[in-house]
Amino acid sequence: MEMQEDRLIMAEGRKCPLKFLAEMAESENPMMRMSAALNPHTDKTMLEKLCSDENPDVRYITASSTYLPVHLLWKLKNDENPHVRWRAEVTLVKLGIIRQVC
Repeated sequence: MEMQEDRLIMAEGRKCPLKFLAEMAESENPMMRMSAALNPHTDKTMLEKLCSDENPDVRYITASSTYLPVHLLWKLKNDENPHVRWRAEVTLVKLGIIRQVC
């Protein structure tokens, strides 16, 4: 477990190797995919795949990333899961793309 935690911390670090991020984004472990989603250097293609992840928790965390391209945040704002939609909306507000809905 300790090795896995070290890998998660490394994935969230700014200087994580791109090859490692790609492995994390493809991992069977949802925590690994979530960590890749939060890294500012994760490839846009990988982020797009994470936006369509079968696990709603992965999509939720992906929607919280301010590094996510706006068009992907809009995609998540229309997600089937209400929590993912809400998180994407909060991120869009945080980025100043939309105004907060009351």
